[in-house]
Amino acid sequence: MFPLIHEVVLAVLAGPVLAAAVAKLVAGLTGLAWPYETGPLAAPHGPRLVGVAELVAVAGMLLLPGRWAALCALATYLALTAAAYRLRGRSCACFGVGRLAAIGTAHLAGNAVAV
Repeated sequence: MFPLIHEVVLAVLAGPVLAAAVAKLVAGLTGLAWPYETGPLAAPHGPRLVGVAELVAVAGMLLLPGRWAALCALATYLALTAAAYRLRGRSCACFGVGRLAAIGTAHLAGNAVAV
């Protein structure tokens, strides 16, 4: 069994991902500074697809047992770090229209710390 501290850490890691997922799923697509213009992640389906993937990741972090939950958190934040690195300098819709910013060092550092 995971000690309580591990459960708390997983819940803390799941929080921002859950907030980002909900923001993407409820946001209207107008005014959303989505960084992908082509491919499967392009708007209008891309933000919804990423939001659903984030919800699945949160479910994994909170519902899977022990090491699997930790592995899910690791994979999620590795993917977020890689995306932030690849998209640095571009507009971000990480938290829907409520948090529009340019992807920069803070994105990379926050995600890398979570890893």
